Amino acid sequence: MNEEVKKNIEEIKAELKNADAETATRLKALLKDLETKLDESKEDDLDLGEIIERFETAHPKLTDMFNRLADLLSNIGI
Repeated sequence: MNEEVKKNIEEIKAELKNADAETATRLKALLKDLETKLDESKEDDLDLGEIIERFETAHPKLTDMFNRLADLLSNIGI
């Protein structure tokens, strides 16, 4: 997995301590799935846009972090 992508995922995980329990649980599951897909080199269906939109109003900082992650994934061809 790309080191910059890995760093952004870790930053998001750290920020989840400030999220409500339900959001944190959902996002942790999402991140786990994303890490699995990246580790397995499955590059299909990694559209984070829908997930970012769902949390954007309630969690603007997380939205920004996911946008940066999506940009990084796009830049490496995922």
